[in-house]
Amino acid sequence: MFKRINRLPIALPVPKHPDANAAAAVQELLGGRFG
Repeated sequence: MFKRINRLPIALPVPKHPDANAAAAVQELLGGRFG
């Protein structure tokens, strides 16, 4: 049996100025584009 919780285990601060490169880096750490 698997239990999935759709939230991050840590709280990420909300940036004042969004950065596409930083968002891509976080996405890659979380499993990549398709993961």
